[in-house]
Order: sequence, then C-alpha cells, then structure tokens
Amino acid sequence: TALNRLAKQRVRPGKAGVLSVVKLVEGLVPGFPQSTPQTLSNTVWALASLRVQVPEADKVLEAIEDEVASRPDVFSSQHLGTVAWSFAKLQCQKDRLVFQSINAEVVRRLPTVGGPPGLQDFSPQTCANLLWALATAGNTEADVFVTIGDRGLAAPAIADFSVQGIANCVWAYARSSYF
Repeated sequence: TALNRLAKQRVRPGKAGVLSVVKLVEGLVPGFPQSTPQTLSNTVWALASLRVQVPEADKVLEAIEDEVASRPDVFSSQHLGTVAWSFAKLQCQKDRLVFQSINAEVVRRLPTVGGPPGLQDFSPQTCANLLWALATAGNTEADVFVTIGDRGLAAPAIADFSVQGIANCVWAYARSSYF
C-alpha cells in the first residue's frame, strides 16, 4: 500500500502530514472487519514506523485491536509479532486488549512441554519481537514469557536465533518477572 511505501522510505512527515495520514487511514476503519491480517498488521506497522502518536491514531488502533482480539487465530505468528511490535513502538500501555489477545494466542499455539518440538511457525525473529514488544509495553507478567522460555529457547531452537535476537530476548527477560 502507499502507506507502507511511505513508511519504508523512512519519511518523517510533520504534524500536518501525520494528521493527513491518520485521516486517510481512519477512512479505512469501516473495512477492517473484511481486511486480511496482513493488511491490518501492515497498517499498524506503517503508523509505528511513521511515529504517529497514539492520541492522534487511537480510533485506528482501537479498530485494529478489536480485529486482533476477535480473530487472533487467523493472524500468522509473524502478523502477531508485527502487531505487538507496532503497538509497543507506539508506546501503548500494557493493559491494551491487543497485548492480552496476542499473549493468549501465542500460549495457545505453542506446543506443550514434552509435545512436538518448539516454535513451529514462530521464527526466532518473531519470538524476539514478541518478547521485546511485551517487555517494552510493560506487559512483563505475560504467560508468553514462560511459554517461550520453556518451549522455545531451549536447544536446539536457540541455535537459530541471531545475536540481535538473543540480545533482545535477554533484555526482555531482564525486564520481566520471569526470573
């Protein structure tokens, strides 16, 4: 979309430009229930990348949050990670419904201890992004910390993480109440 192209170019519009972008995106809100998870995650990612402030975009964020909460099972792990990262980057608070919904969905999807091996459709980057996002938002009591810690960060899964991914996970766990 044009919004994503704008964000990828790292354009930093002024206040008037941000308000124009938000107004354009607000026009899309009625269509969000029919939108794909990729469209929704790309939209919130673009808003975060453009550094849109929460009060200005709250209507859009609430609509995306409602979609994630009502149908988290249709979002891929990457989309969940992108949504969590974006809401955290926008400095949304830990008690937002979106974080609770993502936490519950990640815990539901990850296999049980002793079950099939680790993070199946959760890439190391997605896990690192999820942990970083939850810790950044202050959602450090989240069950996802226990779940990823117990089921995803054990060998051999940890071997697939980049150095940056490991650093992000260590930082997130240091901020959490996991230890």
